[in-house]
Order: sequence, then C-alpha cells, then structure tokens
Amino acid sequence: MSNHGAVEGLAMAAREFKAKLAVIGDQSLYGALADRLAGSGIRCAAGAAAVEAAAAEPADCVVAAIVGIAGLIPTLAAVAQGRRVALANKECLVSAGDLFMAEVDHHSTELVPVDSEHAGVFQLLAGQCREGLRAITLTASGGPFRTLSPEAIAKVGITQALAHPNWSMGRKISIDSATLMNKGLELIEAQHLFAVRPDQLQVVVHPQSIVHALVEFADGAVLAQLASHDMRTPIALGLAWPMRMETPVERLDLVRLGTLTFEAADMVRFPALALARAAMLRGGLAPTV
Repeated sequence: MSNHGAVEGLAMAAREFKAKLAVIGDQSLYGALADRLAGSGIRCAAGAAAVEAAAAEPADCVVAAIVGIAGLIPTLAAVAQGRRVALANKECLVSAGDLFMAEVDHHSTELVPVDSEHAGVFQLLAGQCREGLRAITLTASGGPFRTLSPEAIAKVGITQALAHPNWSMGRKISIDSATLMNKGLELIEAQHLFAVRPDQLQVVVHPQSIVHALVEFADGAVLAQLASHDMRTPIALGLAWPMRMETPVERLDLVRLGTLTFEAADMVRFPALALARAAMLRGGLAPTV
C-alpha cells in the first residue's frame, strides 16, 4: 500500500492489514515510516519510483486512487500486469485516455471504475448489447452552489466551497465538485471508459445523489443505478466484481426519501462543465491541457 505524506495513517493501515510493503511518496519521510514499522516485518520504501514499483507488485487487484496526474504512471504500471485495476483516478483517462485504454486492451487488464457514476454505468451495461446503447447520463448533485446566482458564487469562500451537501471527500475533489469541474472531467472519463461519442454523454443535476447514472437504449428503455451516497459501495464493487460483498452502508428507503428530483445542468452558473465538454469535443491534447 502507498500514501504520499500521511505517515501515521499509512503505518497504522499497514499494520492493521498486515501489508507486505508500505510506500510513502514523499522521499523525505522514509525514515519516519521505517521507524513506525520497525519490527513489523513490513518492507518500506519511498519516492515516486517506489510508488510505481509498488503498483507492479503481485496482487489480485490494484486500487488506483492517487489524486491527479501523479497517478498516471503508477496506474499504467498496474495496468501492465494484466490483472484487475479498480480505477478511482479520473485524471488517468482525462489526460491520457487513448494511450491508457490502449494499454488496458494490450494487456487484457480488467478495468473496473470506482467513481460512483461510472461504477453505475459499468453495472448498467454489464451483459447488455452495446449496439443498442443510445445515451449515458451522469448525475451531479449540483454541490453547495446549485441555487446561487453567478454573482453570489463569485463572492463565496473556500469554507463554503468545501461544504458539500452530500459527499464527504478530500479538499481537491470537493472544490472541483462545487464548480462542477469534477463532473466535466467525468464526462471525458466516461467517453474513454465506455467507448462512446461525446454526443452520447450528458449530465443532469440530481440533488439527492441517489441515482448515480442512467443508460438509455434504442428501444426507449432507460435503466438507472441507485445507491446511498457512500463511496464504500463503488469501492466494494471494484474489489469484488462480479461478486458482491457486504458493506455497512445505509440501505435505501425510497418511501422515506419520497421524492427524487432532476434539473438541467446550468452551463452559465458552472462554466467549468462547458469548458470540459468543449475539450472533449475538440479531442487530441485538449483534455490533457
């Protein structure tokens, strides 16, 4: 297992789950990690090269969850092993989608998406004839600024942007979700994951975050994937697919929920979404930039 700079958390997790190898991305923290794992029998390493090497270690499944472009090279190393990769890093596909998917195909890697929306699409398409696929819809909560005017959004601060109404996430993804930049990145990710045209992808705002994805087929049927807004569900999918593992998530009670609502995504209020779609349509290196 690896982590960039959280020595205490990495050491605790490594001991709890009896890891064979613990890697800290920040080279300067090697000594601190080695001290905390002294006597445990767990191998220690540090630095970017060590993270890449860890991704190539024998494993049934590699969960790729490094934030940002830093995750690309280690995840490609995992892909090259031809095993399962549970992908929680969307920048791999945004920045290098064609290259990445070519490697997946070349090594016959089983790629299972861990983003809740893409995990939903993945399940909805399982066993379906792709010739009949018409459209894929990703849902977005709308974040904390869904009902604010563009003028009001221009005055908000970091604390407000980090206060996501549904999901508990890291700072970067919380900010990206508040601006819907994250949803724009997910559109580009979906294009590569499911080999569809940009015009087959759309976003709809769904404030309750219960419906994670919808798939429309040529006969007019629309299938939806529903789950509580808890990342333990798609993570479990990535680890266990095609089996299902028990998770401690809250079970859906549709009667208690009562109503599920949907709205159009406002490209004026959230220009990052329009920018991401424009990059996807342009293709080439535009998403990389």
